[in-house]
Amino acid sequence: MSPSGRVVDSGQGGLSHSEGQAWGLFLAARNQDLEGFQLILRWTRQHMARRGDALLPWRFEPIGQRGMITDHNNATDADLYHGWALVEAHRRWPGRGYDAEARAVARDILGSLTRRVGERLLLLPGAWGFETREAVQLNPSYVVLEAFPALNSVLPDPRWATLAADGEHLIGLCRFGPLGLPADWVRLDLATRQPGPAHFRPHRFGQDALRVPLHLLWARRDHHVALQGVRQLWAGDPTAAIPAWVDLRRQLAAPFPAGSGAQAIRALLLGSAAPPSRGGMPDAVAAGNYYDAALCLLAQEAHVDRSWGSQARQGRLV
Repeated sequence: MSPSGRVVDSGQGGLSHSEGQAWGLFLAARNQDLEGFQLILRWTRQHMARRGDALLPWRFEPIGQRGMITDHNNATDADLYHGWALVEAHRRWPGRGYDAEARAVARDILGSLTRRVGERLLLLPGAWGFETREAVQLNPSYVVLEAFPALNSVLPDPRWATLAADGEHLIGLCRFGPLGLPADWVRLDLATRQPGPAHFRPHRFGQDALRVPLHLLWARRDHHVALQGVRQLWAGDPTAAIPAWVDLRRQLAAPFPAGSGAQAIRALLLGSAAPPSRGGMPDAVAAGNYYDAALCLLAQEAHVDRSWGSQARQGRLV
């Protein structure tokens, strides 16, 4: 995080994303860091509230003196974490209007980002650009299960429970290759209602799909079918390297290892029956880049919730 409150993606030339701002807000709220939360929120309001709704444009580039938004489309995972962060902030620091902001985010998620496909209610990855007459592009890692009840607490609506149930169903369908690994992106055929490889994107279990086991474990879905193949892939020596991605078409593994963020999620997964101590997870400070550091910290929060449940939300226990 920069002194101004901008969360910088060190792996992509100093860009900022709605995802990073949302994760920063969420982690600040969970760690009772009001000063950090306000700093990140102030920068986000000043530089990313540019859509005319409560959703965030996903891409900010440091161009010129103030920088600029270079893609005004939203990223739904970021909006879910943004709304969830505001709910967490309201729980810790009531009376500051964070509940009203969370309600606005929740309203626009339901209003702009949900689509009914047959009997299922699904989340679009963004407000535009992911639908054709034949298919819809989806990202299984955007099913942030723990965000749905949080948003329901400020905007009660039966669609949150439907999104959770149908999102879990989608994740179960979106498994490929001999191990049945989740994919980063999928194309859902509207005629057959069956998922397949997304067009124009690598067909991989990679940087996005890493978050599928994170979100399932966070919601205590330890026996979900989508975790079975990941457990097989990641089994063995917990200190050994794991591949950064697996090509689901050719069954080829990346020739380089995954970062510490994947290792943190791996520790959470392989220790799911008896969660590992936070000390057993990779150190976020030593991660070396924004994305790995963020995943390390999110995995720690998932561990806290899995270990102590609702008590952890009332105050830090570790």
